[in-house]
Amino acid sequence: MPFLETLVFPRAPVLTAAIRRDILAVLAESEAVTVPAATAETAAGWSARRRRLGDSPSSVLSAASLVFQVGAELFDDVAAQPVVPASDRRGGSPCHPGAEA
Repeated sequence: MPFLETLVFPRAPVLTAAIRRDILAVLAESEAVTVPAATAETAAGWSARRRRLGDSPSSVLSAASLVFQVGAELFDDVAAQPVVPASDRRGGSPCHPGAEA
């Protein structure tokens, strides 16, 4: 019996960047939104768009799957960053939080 390989197609950097940008836009709407919630909202939007364009059900699922993969990578990136209090993120310099740069 021949060995079957699973082909993994690399994602286009432009597509990955567009998905990541959409997820980050949802995150920017509210500090209460989590990366998984933003990813789910983005996946729903991408899937709806594909359905409106008449894509096949498998293509719609593939689009959602791709969004969730990018969201998982973004989640890992966010989890690896140190937590900075919101008061320190608004304006100011890194050396003097709250002071104008």
